[in-house]
Amino acid sequence: MKKIIVCIVSLLFLLSVSGLSLAAEKEMVLAPAKAVKKTPGVHGKHLRGKVTAVDATAKTMTIKSRKDEVTLSIDDKTKFSKDKTIADVNVGDWVFAKYKEMDGNLVALKVTTKTRHFHKKAEMKDKKKKEKK
Repeated sequence: MKKIIVCIVSLLFLLSVSGLSLAAEKEMVLAPAKAVKKTPGVHGKHLRGKVTAVDATAKTMTIKSRKDEVTLSIDDKTKFSKDKTIADVNVGDWVFAKYKEMDGNLVALKVTTKTRHFHKKAEMKDKKKKEKK
C-alpha cells in the first residue's frame, strides 16, 4: 500500500513539474521580439553619397545616399581625410562615411571626401539603372 501511494505522489510531482516547464516554454515562444530600428538608406555602418547640407555650428552633415537622406553628427573624435575639417566639406561633395549609433544619433567616425572619379562612377551606375527601367 505504501508503494502505491509513493508511486502516485511521485507521478503527480513529475506531471506538475513537466506542466510548469511546458508553460514556461510557451511564454518564451509568445514573447515579442525586440524591434530593430533601421535607418533607411544606410547599409551596415557605412554610408556613401552626396553632401546636401553642412552645419558647422551644430556639427551636422546631411548625406543623400541612393535611397534616402541621412544626417550624421560630427564630434571631436570624427576623423576627416586629407587633414580636412567639417568647415572644408561643401554641399555637393561626394563622401564615404563610417559611423556608429549613440543615444539615437548617428555619429560619424570617419569622413572621406571622394574624387571626381568616384562620383562619375556613381553617376554612371545610376544612369544605367534608370535606362534599364
